[in-house]
Amino acid sequence: MQTRTSQTDSRGFTLVELAVVVLIVGVISGIVFTRIDALIPGERLRGSAAEVVGAVRFARSAARSRRIEVAVEYDIDENRLTVRGFFPPGSQEEDSEVILSRRLAEGIRILEVRYGESAVASRGRVTVSFTPSGSVGEHMVTLASDSATAAVYVPALTGNAFVVEDGETYGSVRAARRQR
Repeated sequence: MQTRTSQTDSRGFTLVELAVVVLIVGVISGIVFTRIDALIPGERLRGSAAEVVGAVRFARSAARSRRIEVAVEYDIDENRLTVRGFFPPGSQEEDSEVILSRRLAEGIRILEVRYGESAVASRGRVTVSFTPSGSVGEHMVTLASDSATAAVYVPALTGNAFVVEDGETYGSVRAARRQR
C-alpha cells in the first residue's frame, strides 16, 4: 500500500512581480503628491482671503458690540493685518488696544489695497476704521500667491466683507453694488 502525500503549491512572488508592484505604487504616489502640492498654494490663498474676511467681520462686530472705533490695518510690506480698538476720550484705558494681529500664510502677500474713488496703496500701511455703528470706508484688498490672486471687498455702509469672484475689479464690484 502506498501513501500519497498531498503537496501544496507554496510559490511566493518573484522579484520581477514585486518590482512591478513597487513601480506602479511609486508612479501613482508621484502623481498624487504632485497634484496635491500644486493645490496647496491655491488653498493657502483661499484660506488667507477667508482670514481677511473673518478679521474684517470681527472688527465690525467688535466696533458695534463695544461701541468704540475699531481699525483694521493692512501692513502691505509685512503681509500682516491688525485689528485695533480705540477707546473713547477720557477713558482710563490707553488710547488703543491690539485685538488681533496676524501675518498671512507663507507665500501669500498683500498686493494692494484700493479705497475711495481711485486711491491705491501697494506699499506701507493702510488703515480703515469701523465706527461704533459698524460702517467703514469702502475698500478692496487684493492678495496674491505666485500663481493667482484673490480679492476681498468691504462695502462702506454694511462693512460685511466678502471674497469677490475671480477677475472682478474694484470698479466693477462698486458699480454692481450701487445698482442693487
